[in-house]
Amino acid sequence: MDVETALREIDEANAKHVGEEGYERLREEYERGLREVDGIAGGAAVEELCRHLAGHIRHHGDRPPVPVADLYAAAAVRAVGGEVPAESFLANA
Repeated sequence: MDVETALREIDEANAKHVGEEGYERLREEYERGLREVDGIAGGAAVEELCRHLAGHIRHHGDRPPVPVADLYAAAAVRAVGGEVPAESFLANA
């Protein structure tokens, strides 16, 4: 899955289950994480991260905060057999 498709899916979950208020800043952070994951581990990891983020929004009715989204991102990289590089902002997640 590419980053743009993932963002659309997350946007749809957000619009349906939470609403737009306050979303712009978090969306930027979600995009940052998706792009980092894509660069590290590719489309399968992006899809995994999208599943976590959109799923959280759908099931909890709120948006995961940035530290949680970063944990999801690092987990998505590992789920597809990747390793988070030490220089990545996800390294401490």
